[in-house]
Amino acid sequence: MPSKTSAGPETELKFDVTPQALRRLARHPALAGDAAVATYKATYFDTPQLDLRKNSLSLRVRKEGDRFVQAVKRVRGEDMFARDEWETEVASAGLDLTALDATPVGKALKGDYTALRPIFVSNVTRASRDLTFGQDRILVTVDTGKLIAGKATAPVLEMELELKSGDAETLFKLARDLFENAPIRLSLLTKSDRGFALAGVERAKAGKASATPLAPEMSVAEAFRRITRSCLVQIVSASEILQREPTAEGVHQTRIGLRRLRTAMKIFQPAVDDVRADWIEQEIRWIAGELGDARTLDVFLDEAFVPIAPNLSDSRAAARYGESLNAARMAAYDKALIAVASPRFARLTLEIALWAESGDWLRAPTSDRAAVLTRPIGPFAAYALDQLRKTVRKRGRDLDTLPADRRHKLRIRTKRLRYATQFFEKAFSDYDDKRRRRFVAALKSLQDSLGKLNDIATADAAAMQALDGRRAAALAFTAGEIVGHIKVVEPVQIDKAIEAFDDFKDTKRYWPKTKPATEAEPT
Repeated sequence: MPSKTSAGPETELKFDVTPQALRRLARHPALAGDAAVATYKATYFDTPQLDLRKNSLSLRVRKEGDRFVQAVKRVRGEDMFARDEWETEVASAGLDLTALDATPVGKALKGDYTALRPIFVSNVTRASRDLTFGQDRILVTVDTGKLIAGKATAPVLEMELELKSGDAETLFKLARDLFENAPIRLSLLTKSDRGFALAGVERAKAGKASATPLAPEMSVAEAFRRITRSCLVQIVSASEILQREPTAEGVHQTRIGLRRLRTAMKIFQPAVDDVRADWIEQEIRWIAGELGDARTLDVFLDEAFVPIAPNLSDSRAAARYGESLNAARMAAYDKALIAVASPRFARLTLEIALWAESGDWLRAPTSDRAAVLTRPIGPFAAYALDQLRKTVRKRGRDLDTLPADRRHKLRIRTKRLRYATQFFEKAFSDYDDKRRRRFVAALKSLQDSLGKLNDIATADAAAMQALDGRRAAALAFTAGEIVGHIKVVEPVQIDKAIEAFDDFKDTKRYWPKTKPATEAEPT
């Protein structure tokens, strides 16, 4: 049977739902009434080396009634809500290798498909409803079923909103409306992500910051949207992994995603500030605070207690203190997990997504802001980097006499500049990449040095978190001994920070010089 391939982008939002939430959503008009119900069995393929996964590709063959459809999907790095898709109707549940030549799989595997093999199977029942809002058409689907990898299984219960035609803003409005009925949770983990982890061939990894695909001619508005999407991808994916497998990396990457987003909002504030932005920043502060104790105890236990413990005077007291420290960390993780699993956090991630795509800053900007939003990102980015660099250089003066609180503020500004260099890496058409790498290396060294000084400054507070009322007296001496080991290196670390600052101060900028075109510029 000849294959017929169709290709094109799809814009969609996917949500994890609970059975309780689904029952509440059934009362919403979008999910009320009869649905078209179909059962699908899909087999997902890759090589033993996961060559497709490494290229952000997935390959499956799905049985749809009497038809078999082979699909290749590719995640768009610049847009978490859009994927490229190539579908081919094929003759059977096996792969049609000829059809793969016309997809990115052919390039990824260089036309050699001999290593492809089944990884896992998805069995789901799909209830579909086709909704029309004027000229906009949205497909709402609810999948229930399970993933199967050998003897391992995992349940599937998810809802997807896919824009079939029209304006994406309608899709986002429907998502907010559904959330008001039940706390659905924005998800970026696909069946492919979960299936590969279930099969044991790939461990779920907390999302790390990815490069933001900007271009010099891109507008300030589009650049901000892409940066925000990148931050949200990191926040959502890291928090999803954290809930499934609580680890220090999950906490750390979720917090980094939150800090990156706050940095972007600060840099672009003159152009994007509105009422919703204020609410988002307030909620980011809340969730970062809920994760803070877990991160503090992770660092203190792994980087302070573990290496220092063999040198403590009382090994038994050290062991008891370690047990207490672990108990405090477990309690901090419980607090963090409750927060990321809460409807409040679910609302925050959804509202960030909707605000970035169709917030008031974009739909109804003031005349001054509109002028900035339509400018090319290059001059805006250069001015932002200039201002941040000046701030770091100014705040770093007299570093040897700065009190701990002012060193902490310097560290925050250094991080902000570091994130900005990541955001704007591709924002300039003319720059010296070797000079950029030298600048970033010097900045990283300064940030690391200031981070170690901050760990020293907060050691007392971190050590006290392991002391409960019942055992405080017995463990206080051990806690004090550990803090003493940490504090003794502070003078040496200050010298290293001064050296790193001097190196940074002498490192030349790599971005082009520019002057602000309007008063509404980043500060």
